[in-house]
Amino acid sequence: MEKNITGYRLDFVIPKGDQGEQGPKGDPGISSSTLSAYGGKYNHTIQNLTSPGLGSWIQIPLPTALPSINLKETEDNTLTLEQDGVYEINYFLKASVSKQTSLTLIVRKNSMNIPSTVIMQELLPNTENLYYGSTLVNLNADDKVDMEISTTEENVIVQLRNGMNANLTIKKIDELNHFR
Repeated sequence: MEKNITGYRLDFVIPKGDQGEQGPKGDPGISSSTLSAYGGKYNHTIQNLTSPGLGSWIQIPLPTALPSINLKETEDNTLTLEQDGVYEINYFLKASVSKQTSLTLIVRKNSMNIPSTVIMQELLPNTENLYYGSTLVNLNADDKVDMEISTTEENVIVQLRNGMNANLTIKKIDELNHFR
């Protein structure tokens, strides 16, 4: 043994023994794939939508489906659920307008606004604008979820811009609760 300033240093090797028998199998852990329901739709086509003005709503076209589990296949621009639960909703819109106006984006459940999703911005003409949001909401089987826009000025051309311009995804994160 050598003595150093902080104490003693031991210098030896422990011989390696034979491999022991395998122990009993443990309980299964939490899977990284615990989502029982998810899916979405998006749009990547340049399109012009004409807004009639305040109080009138236009549904956002979402023609392309994303991978999904426990969502009903629909041809319209909605996501239709098969399970009750607490869902995370993520949404996105990339658009420009033909004249100055306020544009409001909402996500709806069964044609009713989900209050925590309302986004309003004052927009200048011919400028690309991004809207995106995320929320948690209780949803039930057969609920239909979609996105709509409205403008404060009449006859506004709303252009869905080049590339991926609208996206709506939902994923079930828990069983139904009532936000206790």
